Amino acid sequence: MNDPMTPEQVRAEVTAEFVAWLVKKAREHRVKGPQYAKQADVIVRLADKVQRGAVRPNNLLSLPPQGGPEDIPALRAELDQLRKDLESYEVLNPQQCPAGKHADWLVDSEHTHTCPWCELEARPSRTKVLREAAELGRELSRQGYSAQEIAKRLDRMADEAGAATP
Repeated sequence: MNDPMTPEQVRAEVTAEFVAWLVKKAREHRVKGPQYAKQADVIVRLADKVQRGAVRPNNLLSLPPQGGPEDIPALRAELDQLRKDLESYEVLNPQQCPAGKHADWLVDSEHTHTCPWCELEARPSRTKVLREAAELGRELSRQGYSAQEIAKRLDRMADEAGAATP
């Protein structure tokens, strides 16, 4: 009959298997090429430390907690506090471009808004508007209107166009 293994024997066997696996991985990295040499060196150093016993479970006590089951109540309390802190902020609702061409954005109401970028694209460019105004000015000048009359007419047209856009 086999005698049951002691915890020390189990640990020694697991450590030996782990070190052998690390050495195997280091060799695999070296075969991949020189760009993996540093990674292979780190793996070999880790295998050496594990084999010498330089990595011990008590060394982990100085590390910050890793979030085990015992931390769940504290994490829930922290989450609840964060939610409570955020309650005073206004909720913003996501909006998407109906054409799917532009980035999403947030608005402070639940109503659907037109895409601001689509709206800008739909407006005529400044250059186009200036060219149309210049052409209109030339046409009115040919018809005998004075510069002052042309300016008044363009201002009136601009006011009408501004009133027509939302």
